[in-house]
This record gives sequence, C-alpha cells and structure tokens, in this order.
Amino acid sequence: MPAFNIAHRITPMVQPNPNDCWAAAIAMALGMTVRRIKALAEFNGVELNRDGSLPDGNPEIMRLLCRGIHMRPVSISRIPAIERLATFMRRGPVVLMGRIRHRHGILLHALTIHRLVGEGRADNTDVGLVDPSQAGTHVFTYAELAGRARGPIPTPHLLLVR
Repeated sequence: MPAFNIAHRITPMVQPNPNDCWAAAIAMALGMTVRRIKALAEFNGVELNRDGSLPDGNPEIMRLLCRGIHMRPVSISRIPAIERLATFMRRGPVVLMGRIRHRHGILLHALTIHRLVGEGRADNTDVGLVDPSQAGTHVFTYAELAGRARGPIPTPHLLLVR
C-alpha cells in the first residue's frame, strides 16, 4: 500500500459573509484574501448572485472563475479515490464544492482540503480540511470524508485543483 504524507500549510479563515464560503475556500487554497478572490472573479467577468454566492450549475461561470484564479474545475459526483485525491493535492490544497443539508434547506458550500496523511486505506488515511463557516481545521478519516458520516462535508459536485 502506498503511504501518503501530503500536508500544505494554509491559514484557516472564516468567511466574512454567509455566502462567501466559495471565496474563503479558494483564498485559503491559494494563500490570498477573500477580497482578492472576489476582485479576481469580478475582473474575469464572474457575475455573482445578489447575495454574493456563485450561481449554481453554470459551467461558464466556473470557467471564468477558474481562469482568473489559475485553477481548473474537475467534475465529480463523489469524493475521488485516495490515490486520485493525492494526485490532485500534490500541487497544492484543493477546494471541494458541493451541497449540504441545512436548516434552511439544501445550500451550496465549499471547503478547503489541505492534508492527506496515512497508509492509503480508507480507515487509516486522514484528511484535513477547513470549513470557512467554522473556525479551525477538521480531521476526518478518508472513510468519513467519502461517506460524509459527520460534520460539514458537502455532497460534492466539483473540485478546484491547481
């Protein structure tokens, strides 16, 4: 079994506004500020919703956003296999975008995955992530992440990778 020891330093941050998780997650992954990410998005023609959130399901918006931040979108319907996640993470942290069940319904949410350490099995490989709606780093086993057993993990639909 391959062993993984991928750990990127990031500065955890909390999103400044309720709908800025996408910008905060990207800012953590790139070592920038939320303000800078939003400015890059605007400069590249990304039209946000009135509440500051990204429009849902618009591939052109994601293309414009990724062009401006020098990341690429990878469509996913589940958390990638450990080896594939490691491949994405070798160049830097990744941003996981998806949907979470919330008391206000189903909401779009984004978080930053910055650590993958372990022996390569789902039960002995840890994944470190930061949820911008909460303070601090969270550590899950890959099995918990993939199964979304607890915590802030969204049902994935997109990864942003370098």
